[in-house]
Amino acid sequence: YLAGSSPTIRDCVFEANESPSGSGGAIAIDGARPVILACVFRDNVADQGGGGAIAANATTSTPVLVSGCRFFGNSAPSGSGGAIYAEDGPIVVVQSC
Repeated sequence: YLAGSSPTIRDCVFEANESPSGSGGAIAIDGARPVILACVFRDNVADQGGGGAIAANATTSTPVLVSGCRFFGNSAPSGSGGAIYAEDGPIVVVQSC
């Protein structure tokens, strides 16, 4: 869960993570400005919300950058966005994924 921060997340593997009651199976972003580079997201689940891998909500006012990442088998069975979900208007810039 990222709130009010600006981390750079690079070369990480997020595998088999679960958010049983919310969004963002691997990463939930709330008012943060992360840069996510060259990461692998595999088999992550957001059971009750969107974004099996990554979810960003409207309090995220500056763009979230996701670049060079790979997504495999992520899901949001009760929501939207198996890989990435942007709720109520945040800007998520996806490059070379």
